[in-house]
Amino acid sequence: MNIEQMLEHCSLQLKLGLGHKQMTGYEGPGIQRTWFGRKSFLYAMPWLKGLPTPSQMNMVKNDVSVEAFAQEKSQLIKLLEEVQKNTNLKPHAFFGAMNQKDWGRLIWKHLDYHLKQFGG
Repeated sequence: MNIEQMLEHCSLQLKLGLGHKQMTGYEGPGIQRTWFGRKSFLYAMPWLKGLPTPSQMNMVKNDVSVEAFAQEKSQLIKLLEEVQKNTNLKPHAFFGAMNQKDWGRLIWKHLDYHLKQFGG
């Protein structure tokens, strides 16, 4: 995944959470959708290279073409601002329904994970 695809990948997570795109269904082990699974994955466990991604968010597998870096960055920032104002985010494909705190943690951890891949 190149940096533009990474930005679109992170934007897609927010679009799904905001309901701008519809989730196609739950994926991954069901334990991730329990309180224990969410807390473990979002708060306790480090994210290691090569983690699975929901199929809708797989930029390489889905051969997603993206705009220029500046456009992808601008879109991501706008979506982050929208998420901050939204109190009713949709369920996540791996983690199911989450409260605002858990969504915030997921968004931070996801962005941190990918920005570190590109030296951020």
